[in-house]
Amino acid sequence: MGAPPGPLLESTHLSVYKETLWGPLMWTIDGILLLLSWGDLASRLFPSTEELLRRLALLSSLSWHLKITIILAANVLLIGEGAFRAVRKREREIRTLHGRLEEINNTRPAIRLDEPGAIYIEFVSQTYGGTHFDSVPFLKVRYVNSPAGPFPSANAEGVRATINYYRSPDHAFLLSIQGRWADSDQPSAISPLASKSHLLPITFGIGEPHSLDIAYRDAQTGQYFAWNNDNYSYPFFRYEHHRLEGTEFEVEIRLLGVWVDERFSFTFKTTNDGFVLP
Repeated sequence: MGAPPGPLLESTHLSVYKETLWGPLMWTIDGILLLLSWGDLASRLFPSTEELLRRLALLSSLSWHLKITIILAANVLLIGEGAFRAVRKREREIRTLHGRLEEINNTRPAIRLDEPGAIYIEFVSQTYGGTHFDSVPFLKVRYVNSPAGPFPSANAEGVRATINYYRSPDHAFLLSIQGRWADSDQPSAISPLASKSHLLPITFGIGEPHSLDIAYRDAQTGQYFAWNNDNYSYPFFRYEHHRLEGTEFEVEIRLLGVWVDERFSFTFKTTNDGFVLP
């Protein structure tokens, strides 16, 4: 672990000072030492306690510089003991926080690539109007929720995907889209007047896989397009804004949901015959 941020360091210093200079133990012992060393002088200010204070002033016969030395030595020991106590307290707090963090990590979702073959090509059938195409190649990525244990909080709810496309090797940005989960309902099955935002998030149950659509090759033109729910609004699903110009691409994916914030990236190539995976 790296050094903690500034505010944490300041808080640590403050706790040390509080445990030492402002601690009741230090003030109590200093008061006793003063009473033992100069109780005879205090008795002059409080005549009614003269006899008692004189008996308590056991160190009054010592020279003033020896008294100061004793008090300073006692305070050095007190500061060291207080600093040790403050540091020990902070270490206990850190161990407690680490334990809580580990507990959170063990009970939260864990979305990861569903290897082997997480990045794959699936051949599907497409129909638009009266036109039908077989074996249309779709590039997809499959994820799975593999938490440390079967805890109720390990279900990943409301997971949305944002996909950024870049042209390689110059890493030129092309477009960013909201990803479509392959097993979600098709927008064409929903009324054109109805909202389709509910199609974007998905829930990963414990051990449950889901695939994310990335791109496809148009069966008629041979062109490549990024794919999501927006493609359904265009003739033959050809959304020109999604057209991928080039032959080599990099994809960056961010999955965001309840207790989920994961990032993945990979590259792929396109040819006249289809996708080529690394």
